[in-house]
Formats: sequence, structure tokens, C-alpha cells
Amino acid sequence: MDPRPVRTMVDMGMGNMKPGESMKDMDMSGDMSGMKMDGDMAGMDMHGMDMSHMAMPKMEVDDPGPPPINVENQMRAMMPIDRTGSPGDGLENNGRRVLNYKQLRATRPGADLRPPTREIILHLTGNMERYIWGMNGRKFSESGPIRLKLGERVRFTLINDTMMEHPIHLHGLWSELENGQGDYRPYKHTIISQPGSKLSYLVTADTPGMWAYHCHLMYHMDLGMFRTVIVA
Repeated sequence: MDPRPVRTMVDMGMGNMKPGESMKDMDMSGDMSGMKMDGDMAGMDMHGMDMSHMAMPKMEVDDPGPPPINVENQMRAMMPIDRTGSPGDGLENNGRRVLNYKQLRATRPGADLRPPTREIILHLTGNMERYIWGMNGRKFSESGPIRLKLGERVRFTLINDTMMEHPIHLHGLWSELENGQGDYRPYKHTIISQPGSKLSYLVTADTPGMWAYHCHLMYHMDLGMFRTVIVA
């Protein structure tokens, strides 16, 4: 049998920290050349390039900011990282081939290749001791719906502030995972957000109505990690 997986600093949202290192010990002014860019920009040499003609359209960002630490939110991921290349805790380096999200690729380009005009940032939050779950530090009864305009192209960004996996499911609409495959993003109904991670996916609001949006662990959904998305 494989050894029992143990949560690490990555699961705590400290993905860029070394064991024993504190926030103030980190040097944030170092070489940034290793940073990854998604989509068609990946692998391009940006040195000396004239970027003036490549200006992207201005995107509206709905960002509530870091959630407060209170009875409904036990912790905050200070350095969430992209974990789409990881198969999950306990499945790495076990001597077997295990697939991960970065390996998913659609067989043809997506139906809607427009860039998003709005980004909605959601923190997945909770208190594991009291077993309270929510989004942005609030349970369903304290939150209003997420409103999308019919035909709108939106990016959802999930930041997992908890130490648990959350399979997030949006009813009625496809979620196109941004995993480095460019226009060949895989279409998914449910996307697993790993502890201490940050990921994003694109949604075309092409079906009007009120849709459920929730964690697919039913006990998380029932205890507050649930919202509604209204397309009109």
C-alpha cells in the first residue's frame, strides 16, 4: 500500500515557501524569468519585444479580496499556486503513471474563442473544526446570486483557502479549464480545486436561467458552499 498522504505547506497555501521559512524571509525581488504564461503566449521570448500593438482589452474584475479570518473562515492561502499539473495528494511520485489536469486537451478548438470581458474571483473558504463551508467567507444564506449577462464571456478564478479538495460544479453551462492548452481547453462540468491552489476557467453564458453552483461534496454544499448563477 502507498504511505498515508500528509498535508504540506502547499496545502496550506504556502506553495512558494520552503520548510522553516517565514513570509519575511522570502526574497520577492529575484529572477522572474521562470514565471509561466498560459495560452498562446507560453514559450515566447518577451525580451525586447514591442508590446504596444498587443494591448489586451480592458477586463472588469470582480474581486472581493482576501476573506476575513473569523468563525466562518479558518485560514487564508497567502501564496496559492497552480496545481493543475499535480494528480493530487498521495498520487505523486508513487511509481505509477497518474494523469493530471494539464494533460487534458480538447480534440478541436472551443466553440467560443472570444477572450473574457469579466473575471469573477471566488475564495473557497471554511472552518474544518466547526465544519462550516462557504465562498468568500460566507455561506449560501449570506450571499446573493452571481449575475451574468446572456452571451457574456466570463473567467471564473477559484482560490482554495482551505486544506481540502473541492469539486466545483456549475449547472447549465460548460466550464473550459485554462490548463495551458490554448484554444484546445478541455470542457468540464466539474473542476476539482486542490488545497492551497488557484485555477481559472472560462464560461460562455449562453443559456438563460437560474443555475446551481456548488461544491460537489454534498456535505460541503449542504453546509454553505453553494451559490446560484443567474443568466439573463
